[in-house]
Amino acid sequence: MLEKFKSIQEKVTSGQSFQTDSTTIEQGEITSIGETISIEGAISGKGNLVIQGNMKGTIDLSDHQLTVGSQGAVEAEIQAEKVVISGGMKGNVTASGKVELTKEADFVGEIRAKTISVEDGAYMKAMIELEKRPGRNADEQNKPKIHNSSDVKPDPKSSTEKRETGE
Repeated sequence: MLEKFKSIQEKVTSGQSFQTDSTTIEQGEITSIGETISIEGAISGKGNLVIQGNMKGTIDLSDHQLTVGSQGAVEAEIQAEKVVISGGMKGNVTASGKVELTKEADFVGEIRAKTISVEDGAYMKAMIELEKRPGRNADEQNKPKIHNSSDVKPDPKSSTEKRETGE
């Protein structure tokens, strides 16, 4: 175990990315909350975080990655650049970049992100809002318009004609 940790530490300090729980952690400082740890409160920081334990509260890692590992159970409001969910997660996620749900994920909540990926087998019950790409409005000019029922007004002339003809 110590050798594995040293290997990970060397890769992180040398600027390389590495793999944990089928998730690649990008370069930078990494903090891990183990399976036997439970936290209730607020977490904020300037580094990547891997949660394998339990966490309830808020997490703010604005320019970094949060990973909920396969053993993790999180109930939180999350703000991060990238969020990878492989365990249980309930709450709202706001990511300036990508949200990934792996096949082991069990997610209930809201997601706001630039992009999202969901592996086959993941469970998700969510409201998702993806950021519009610049220039997206030009593409929408070619799409058919969808009208709400309140936008459609009955034609008074056609209803009068129906009454006169007995239809």
